[in-house]
Amino acid sequence: MTLKEFLEFNFISVGDIQISIYHVITAILIVVIARVLMSLINRLLKRYFSKRKIDTGRQFALIQFIKYIFYTITVLMVIEALGISIS
Repeated sequence: MTLKEFLEFNFISVGDIQISIYHVITAILIVVIARVLMSLINRLLKRYFSKRKIDTGRQFALIQFIKYIFYTITVLMVIEALGISIS
């Protein structure tokens, strides 16, 4: 079995949807990259907030709002990477 055959192996098949190992690896990479990016964004925002002296309540609210949007987009990207059409 070659690497290409291994990655293209469909181990989950439901109706028209077939999920291969390649799809799962891609989805995991998307989640890991999203976590790293969110961590960087969080640090940058906290640095910005400390320079502007914005109160902690507003900081928390804005960071949570950005996280919700960011992770919603991430979930949609993961669903699409798994081969499930979101349209």
